[in-house]
Amino acid sequence: MTKLKLNLYDDYSKEYSIIGISCHLKDYRLIYNINKELNYDLKKYNDLVIYPIKGKIKNSFSFYSCTDDFIEYNIIANRNPEGFLITKQKQIDYILILKGPIDSVRKKSILNSILKIPGVLTSFEIDINTVQNIDVILSDLELHLLKISKGS
Repeated sequence: MTKLKLNLYDDYSKEYSIIGISCHLKDYRLIYNINKELNYDLKKYNDLVIYPIKGKIKNSFSFYSCTDDFIEYNIIANRNPEGFLITKQKQIDYILILKGPIDSVRKKSILNSILKIPGVLTSFEIDINTVQNIDVILSDLELHLLKISKGS
């Protein structure tokens, strides 16, 4: 009997953008400076828990979020004591996930504003389709935001 393989690949680049941030700042200090520089209202929520596919231990990562002009901004720590959220980007300390319609000019403006923050070494856009397990990360992010919106 032939096996049928179901491919659930989706092109997330239409709805999401990812910016990697490398810095020597603690999360609360980075968020304070991003809020000040970009006039955002990022707030700390419960850590984002990522449930792995193949029975590994679930990991939690520091999480901040806000919504503005139909765009959702989520900043997630890339590292915790157990490892990395995006394992192939170990030089990144934080990940800014943008959800919604955002043009390249606005993205460039965000990148330049983040680079102005003292203590930020670099920030750059990451091709979302090259991130391993991006579907797991985004689905866990959506579930986490749903829990937050319900107040639980």
